[in-house]
Amino acid sequence: MKKFLSLAVLYYLRFFAKFKLSKINPIIIGVTGSAGKSTCVAAIEAVLKQKYSVKTTGTSNSESGIPLAILGLKMNDYSLLDWIRVVILAPACFLLTANRYDILVCEMGIDSLTWPKNMDYLLSIVQPKIGVFLNALPAHTEQMGNVENILKEKSKLIKSLPVDGTAVINSSYNINTKAKIIKFKDDGSPIPSALAVGKIFGISKMPKFNLPVGRGNILAGINGSTLIDSSYNASPIPVISELKKLHEKKGERKVAVLGDMRELGELAENEHKKVAKVATRLADIVITEGPLWKKYANFKYQFANSYQAGKFLQNFLKKGDVVLFKGSQNTIFLETAVEMCLVNKSDASKLCRRGKFWEKQRRRYRF
Repeated sequence: MKKFLSLAVLYYLRFFAKFKLSKINPIIIGVTGSAGKSTCVAAIEAVLKQKYSVKTTGTSNSESGIPLAILGLKMNDYSLLDWIRVVILAPACFLLTANRYDILVCEMGIDSLTWPKNMDYLLSIVQPKIGVFLNALPAHTEQMGNVENILKEKSKLIKSLPVDGTAVINSSYNINTKAKIIKFKDDGSPIPSALAVGKIFGISKMPKFNLPVGRGNILAGINGSTLIDSSYNASPIPVISELKKLHEKKGERKVAVLGDMRELGELAENEHKKVAKVATRLADIVITEGPLWKKYANFKYQFANSYQAGKFLQNFLKKGDVVLFKGSQNTIFLETAVEMCLVNKSDASKLCRRGKFWEKQRRRYRF
């Protein structure tokens, strides 16, 4: 019964979201990949809004998040009453089309091969004319099996594009499509992919833009330290990329605070050991949080949760330290440790997973 009701709500929200889009009729840009989607969406928005009215789904990239973003609805605490609220408001949001826009940039994230958490379901909500494919990396392999399955599933966005559409694809990948193909060289930043999209619309300038929260934001830390907040999520390749950036930073001590990389399934042991070797080479000090790091690596400073790591860091950090925070969102909540190390407590508003719902979730894993 619960599964039936969940699907009913999803179909209901999809219905109103699709009809709202049919009234506005924007050009839809879909962005997919294992890492970097939210930052890419933000960069594309910055490029295109120089000339067009642009709406994005923000970091809402799921079977429920996408239609809610299109309807302009946000969840508060994901309770039953909260779901009832959005169900009641959906028809009214469908009718409100005063805020029209030319382009919708839609982040399309999947963590399963099965309906409704797969790409097929997301493509039943939006039908992009432009598709951006960033990468296929070991993330969600616990649910999706292997990188080959991830590549095949995410490639469906590109394969679905119409003949008059455009596929913007990382040059490391070859994906067949009816659409025109533009390749970009991935340098670890969102700029090449965003400029490739801009090219379609005759825009070549890359303006400054704000990174989404928890994706490499620089914050002032206690005791004269500098914090690199990449606490939103983590998988092996992005962690290694952030470690390389940390290594290149100027500072007295390069400190890597790493939370477990979750949902890797059978790859968990190998990937944690692989990242451990890189972290040992690129960081002066490695601090870990979570049972997977404790199981698969042997670092001097290892903690059960983010609160314990944060308490340690408050006494450990000193002037000139540069500190990277990166960990999975699944029960890790490394933003807790970041918040405990802020010199300006008001900067907590710049961290990921704000609000009563997430505060309640964090408290569950504090001790």
